[in-house]
Amino acid sequence: MLIELALLRLGFWQLSRAQEKQAQQQQASEVLEKRQAIVLQGFDPTSHRIEWAQGELRFLPAPLVLLDNQRREQTVGVSVYQLAMSSDGQALLVDLGWLPVPGNRQMPKPRALEGLLSVQGLLMPPPSKGLAMGPALTEQADGSLLLTRFDNKALSESLAKPLPERVLRL
Repeated sequence: MLIELALLRLGFWQLSRAQEKQAQQQQASEVLEKRQAIVLQGFDPTSHRIEWAQGELRFLPAPLVLLDNQRREQTVGVSVYQLAMSSDGQALLVDLGWLPVPGNRQMPKPRALEGLLSVQGLLMPPPSKGLAMGPALTEQADGSLLLTRFDNKALSESLAKPLPERVLRL
């Protein structure tokens, strides 16, 4: 009986996540259609809204962050994030894209961006945490951080910078 209840609860959780994702996609589509940009300098770090943003960011030599188990059709890979700083001192993780991971699980070695760059993209909530089992992140031999789930608190501690509740998707 306990197993059935647990499975039922998991099913309802999946349904609510699907509805959340649909609402998020709808909001992102509306924002992209209007493209009324906010300036990255001075954005609200506590907001969870999806907004089109533009401005200059200084990409920091902090470790790259690789979010594991991200799918693109039938291929599994990682989403790559890098820490950047706006001119007003607000730290922000920037989504640099997705890379495939081969069957031998050898992690890709993406190159970090450097210096001050003019960027634009969607400020949006990070990927959902999913089910929290085990540590959220581990440091890799090359210094990058491998995430099994997106845990803002653990990332903030590891990068020694307070992070907003959103990431920038270029």
